[in-house]
Amino acid sequence: MKLQKLVIDENEHIYLDGIEISNVKEYILKSSAEKPAELTLTIYVITNQVYSELKL
Repeated sequence: MKLQKLVIDENEHIYLDGIEISNVKEYILKSSAEKPAELTLTIYVITNQVYSELKL
C-alpha cells in the first residue's frame, strides 16, 4: 500500500499528494506514533445517477 502525502494548510484546505480535496464538510485526523495516520472525510457530492451491481 502506497501512502499519500497529507497537507492541511492554515485555512484547513486539505491536499492529498498535492491535489486539493474540495467540498469538505468535516474531517477527523487520527494519528499515532506506532502506525500511519488515519483521515476520515465527509464531503458534499452530487448524485445524479448511482449504479450498483450485485455480484453473487
